[in-house]
Amino acid sequence: MNTRTSGLRNCVPPSRLPTVAIPKPALPAYQCWRPHVSRHGAPILWGIVSDHPRLRGGWITTSQLVAIDVDQGWARTALRWYALGQPFPVYETTIALDLGIEAAQAGFVQVDVPGYRPLDDISLLDQLLAA
Repeated sequence: MNTRTSGLRNCVPPSRLPTVAIPKPALPAYQCWRPHVSRHGAPILWGIVSDHPRLRGGWITTSQLVAIDVDQGWARTALRWYALGQPFPVYETTIALDLGIEAAQAGFVQVDVPGYRPLDDISLLDQLLAA
């Protein structure tokens, strides 16, 4: 704790501390996201973004991925934070079921992102980010 502020906290009785939560800025939301990797090993995310401060919604690729926590639902790229929604395999399963295919294999829906290849194994993504 910062010693300059700890003294101030001790001066204010708890009954006088603010109880209103300060809202956090909304993060761009990423749906149908899928990690991809460049031929040089740089990971990115590809998917549908909404609430982006500079881009209209739609399919985009991010800047280089720096960190990701799928369980906590966030990703950090070189330029910003993203809130992660459903990953691409969920979308892929929905497409297969809509077409009457009950047991579609991973990779059923092929999408080409020029200069990148899909990286469906999150453990490999973790290894790339740790390097």
